[in-house]
Amino acid sequence: MRRGPDGALYSAGYAPAKEAEDYRVELYRSEDGLDWRLISVIHPDERANETELCFMPDGELLALVRREEPPYRPLLARAGPPYTEWRKVECERFLQGPLLERLPDGTLLAVGRSPRDAEGGKDRGMATRAFRLDPVSGRMDPLFDLPSGGDTSYAGFCNLGDGTALLSYYSGHGYDNGTYREGGKVQRCGIWLARLRL
Repeated sequence: MRRGPDGALYSAGYAPAKEAEDYRVELYRSEDGLDWRLISVIHPDERANETELCFMPDGELLALVRREEPPYRPLLARAGPPYTEWRKVECERFLQGPLLERLPDGTLLAVGRSPRDAEGGKDRGMATRAFRLDPVSGRMDPLFDLPSGGDTSYAGFCNLGDGTALLSYYSGHGYDNGTYREGGKVQRCGIWLARLRL
């Protein structure tokens, strides 16, 4: 949920689309956080689901949309007020559980669960990773990997206003067993907090 330049609250949600196994992502607006009104459909198919919103200084709204159909890379959708006409570009890297944040220097930060870069042709698994995202081309330049592995994602961001920020996320890299079952392996996750210099 984000507060828009008009003072209203905006949130993205996904709902069943044409068939029960498909989804569409919709944009909602509220004056009070209780009563919500559908504004538009951001993306209508490709099993679109988890979506992060970010307002730009000129009032443009960005939406980073996770997709569950090949090639599985997210879409970056852009719209100006009243947020009913969306332009979209496919991002160049796989990313789940997206976070999208505009940093004070104008950098568009995208964080989420993404494969580590291949090293010597061998896949090194998944991590919670941060990228610099170009909103026009969808290019994603790696910035850093957070200590993470296994089931990991869903970052949160808080700018502390002193040139630093807090980045929270969850990860199972510190556990051998627990309560989360993925691929037949039981895994437990913990909540992690990183402090960033902006």
